[in-house]
Amino acid sequence: MKTFLAIFLLLLISLAHAQSPFDRPAMSDSIPKPPSEPGVLTFVYKQGLPSIYREALEFGLTDGQDTVAMEGISFYIDDGETWPHSKPIHTPPSGTLILWFSFVTPVGDTISSGKMEIPFRSGYIWRITFTCDSRNPTMFCSDCLGNQAFAIRDGFEKGLSDSVWVYWAGSQGGRGVFDR
Repeated sequence: MKTFLAIFLLLLISLAHAQSPFDRPAMSDSIPKPPSEPGVLTFVYKQGLPSIYREALEFGLTDGQDTVAMEGISFYIDDGETWPHSKPIHTPPSGTLILWFSFVTPVGDTISSGKMEIPFRSGYIWRITFTCDSRNPTMFCSDCLGNQAFAIRDGFEKGLSDSVWVYWAGSQGGRGVFDR
């Protein structure tokens, strides 16, 4: 009887210390995640209204650590491109970029200005486009991830519904982000 009790106690102790399948880490927890990769970002200006031109564009962005300021006058058109664009810059692998902009006349009057937050994803190729339009320019944009409209100062718009639109498109591997 003592032997039976000893074996029974050992069995209970071993069961008490055994892990259930629910206590073990999931198999996916042991699979290493791919490293985060920085992205690439290009700004584009699409002429929408003749009274608001890219040379009037001033903008900047920050990821909370680094800040970059740019001007539309530095945009250029190269082979295969339709619209003036900036040189590409690297983005953080993830997080949120804060973008601010203004269109300013040569005498310093603000035509339109705004600020927005754009969430970024690892390894994406991004385009942020500035344009002026009376309707949302992203209606047929399959890789557009967001947009925002901003008021235009009286006297610079063509119609009452004209706005400065800022929209962003992105894709992993760069498929589909061109010439929007």
